Amino acid sequence: MKKIVAALGCAVFVSSSFAQSAPPVQEITKQIIRSVTGYANAISCGDVKVGAKDIAALVPYKTMDDRMDAKYAVLWGGDIGCAGGSGTYTTNIAIVTVGIGNSFVVNPLQSSPAINFESVRFVERIVGNTRDTLILEGLEHGPNDSNNFPSIKIRFTLRVDEKGNWKLVEKKVMPSKK
Repeated sequence: MKKIVAALGCAVFVSSSFAQSAPPVQEITKQIIRSVTGYANAISCGDVKVGAKDIAALVPYKTMDDRMDAKYAVLWGGDIGCAGGSGTYTTNIAIVTVGIGNSFVVNPLQSSPAINFESVRFVERIVGNTRDTLILEGLEHGPNDSNNFPSIKIRFTLRVDEKGNWKLVEKKVMPSKK
């Protein structure tokens, strides 16, 4: 009897030490894009397009055991509330988590418009991130720029605060390429 109990104990230990892996990155990306596209199109005007380059893994989904901790920040552009006008289209953020059954869902309480996302109006790309920061590049308006054509390239860092708002903590002008 002691041998059976010991064998079962070893089997449980061995099986629990080999965590099941997460779905492939391509599948995770596809699910995140689908989730954010649906959310963004529901709260804004226009046909919102989200791509893999718009996703930052704040806490990546690596195994089945850590899926409930996984968190992704996704940038998307749109006119929330359909106010119209050239100044209402902005870069927004959606925070995506993994739910039951590997469902990927936008957390609306941690996403635009519920939270404040301090960024430049024209975000071009995600440069890097940690679990609580985003480093982005974009464009700001110079003194003689028209509304739709900013010319000053900016790199800036945002950090999430305890309420979920993304605050600007650093901004620098990038050298122009001529």
